[in-house]
Amino acid sequence: MFGFGKVFAGLVAGMALAGAVQAATVSEADIAGGEFSSNFMTPTVIDSGVSTVTGTGASGAFDLFAFSGLDTGAQTLSFNFAAPAGIGYSYSAGGSILYSLTPFDYAWDGLTAGTFHLGYGAETASVDLSLPDSFVGDLYLGLYFTYGSDISYGIGLPASVSSGTNPPSPVPLPAGGLLLGSVLAAAGLFAARRKR
Repeated sequence: MFGFGKVFAGLVAGMALAGAVQAATVSEADIAGGEFSSNFMTPTVIDSGVSTVTGTGASGAFDLFAFSGLDTGAQTLSFNFAAPAGIGYSYSAGGSILYSLTPFDYAWDGLTAGTFHLGYGAETASVDLSLPDSFVGDLYLGLYFTYGSDISYGIGLPASVSSGTNPPSPVPLPAGGLLLGSVLAAAGLFAARRKR
């Protein structure tokens, strides 16, 4: 027979793990307004603890980010772009990725990390950004979609991000989890009384 303490500890660990997984991805659809910032003066801030950023783009749209709390030193960010399913011969989309180690001074500021192009027969594209040994933790990044529409993307951050200096934002526990926790706590008190 399982001890109550072991069962309770397992449930708490499972709920904590579920919270950590939820905190690992930032999706454009989930933020206020449903859009990442397009203003170089107020980029969307991505704190440490995030391993993936996902969003969409179209011609003339900019998604600008400020990544804070990345580990120092050499590391690689990966960018994956995809066209919508079922595109025809005439579909074409693409853009540029720019980055800076200091805040952007103007739109289209920074160094070019790469460009991407999507079309019939090339429905996906990938770009890697390798940061140098001298990297100190803050990165400013711009995705500039110059043509096309319905572009999906994901930014994969280094595994080291999860061990950054800033802890990830806490993820609220669902109401059912709180109810389960209070029921288990009450059961524990009842079991302790029965033993006496």
